[in-house]
Amino acid sequence: MNLIYLMGAGRSGTTIFATVLGGSKNITTLGEMHQFLDHLLEDKPCSCGQSLKECSFWAPIISKLETLYSKEELLQINKRNKTIENHSHISKSYHNNDMEYGRFQKDIFAIISEKNPSKYHLDSAKFISRGLQLNKIEGINLKFIYIIRDVRGVIHSFNKKVQTTKKPLSAIVYYATINFFGQWIYWLLGKEKVLKLRYEDFVNDTEKVLLKVQDFIGCDLSENLKKLDHNEPFDMPHIIGGNRMTESKRVTLKSDLQWKKSISRPKQIAYYMLTLPFMLINKYKA
Repeated sequence: MNLIYLMGAGRSGTTIFATVLGGSKNITTLGEMHQFLDHLLEDKPCSCGQSLKECSFWAPIISKLETLYSKEELLQINKRNKTIENHSHISKSYHNNDMEYGRFQKDIFAIISEKNPSKYHLDSAKFISRGLQLNKIEGINLKFIYIIRDVRGVIHSFNKKVQTTKKPLSAIVYYATINFFGQWIYWLLGKEKVLKLRYEDFVNDTEKVLLKVQDFIGCDLSENLKKLDHNEPFDMPHIIGGNRMTESKRVTLKSDLQWKKSISRPKQIAYYMLTLPFMLINKYKA
């Protein structure tokens, strides 16, 4: 099974990026798969509005999964998964694979692949420890796409009415922590395994970025490029998690530079300086 794994900080544009990639018949976008068991066990809805057990996409997958695992087993697996996927586990996940974690992930992705065969499936969970564990599973060919965004855009986005809001200082600490490990993995695994993209480049020159992705994963994205040429919207796939955008049935790309108006110039400079290594590495201007 070929798997694309999106990595990076929250509020960095991964939902819209995953939706655009899902516009290809060669890619099935799944959403934030670290939340799959939460959604199943707590009867949370798919992006289509239906509960997972009633969703046309997820219902056959869950039906097969429930022949392999009882509810009690899934509860225990979910509890264990949260420990493995925690940011504090990143270093351990780089050096060691957890066999129990890998066994369940291999089962669920095998069922997904059986019910919805595609050249690639896309998991936008972002959790670095999760990605490292998935990368160790035999039978899964994983490619990381690491999304980076200007810290000021992330702070602005966290200030909106979203699922989890963060004050600027908290957002900066979170951003620095995630991107420290993201950059570390990018350097350690190398460009053959990890493609790093700036969110701003994606929204401002989408065609160029999609061509990079096409070369990186070896998957035809001509359908996506054709939609862009005709300014067509992209249909929201059946995804787990994601942001408020999942409430929309169709989405279109547009540049988001509202932070330049909503954040005062002195604060822009302060936020930039507090994350200076990441701003310089990724060629953001003050």
